[in-house]
Amino acid sequence: MWCCIKFNFNFAEFDLPEKHEAFDAHANPQDKDFMNDILCREAAHLRGTGKALILDGCEHLTTHALRRSGFTDANIVIANSNESTCAALQACLPQVDVRFCSMIDCLESPAQERFAVVYLDYCGSFGGRQSTCAPSYEMELLFSKKLNERAIVAYTFCKRTAVRMDPSIPDSELAWRTFQHIACKYGYVTRNVASRHYRQMFTACFRVERIATTSDFLMRDM
Repeated sequence: MWCCIKFNFNFAEFDLPEKHEAFDAHANPQDKDFMNDILCREAAHLRGTGKALILDGCEHLTTHALRRSGFTDANIVIANSNESTCAALQACLPQVDVRFCSMIDCLESPAQERFAVVYLDYCGSFGGRQSTCAPSYEMELLFSKKLNERAIVAYTFCKRTAVRMDPSIPDSELAWRTFQHIACKYGYVTRNVASRHYRQMFTACFRVERIATTSDFLMRDM
């Protein structure tokens, strides 16, 4: 029977502007840089152990962060469902595996591949859009068949009051609970190494490891 390390963490609610505008990486460089810097630091300890799966845009900021951590372009996979963005990425990142697909498509793929680093950089609500973005389902797919036994997993969401899975629980806390529950369900223990609220966004990064192979990876200082 699996055991689960439980982390009690409550995100505080925060005020939102009345108009929910799309997150702009150029307009918010310090916000985007925060998690990319964390991802770079953590991914460096897993370079050479597998590929990284990310959602990246034309600025390919997360790709740059992974390069700094020691990941080669050949070990980076980008999922993007916008055809023109994919074409632009393929043109400027010819060695990166850029896939014209949603994250769901990538995780549902029958390809026998597992990832060492995954960044679910949605910048959308945890409720998602069920046709193209279903975060809880994607977490389930990830932990059930697409994740290495030792990995780094990060996510970023935007709280939008119009899309709420459970009005009684802040979306940030629901995302946290759901992530922990699914990880435990598939035999992974987790350690949160960074989390942050900024404006309407919330983000978190975790070290995860299968219980059967747990070493000092989760708890040692890096």
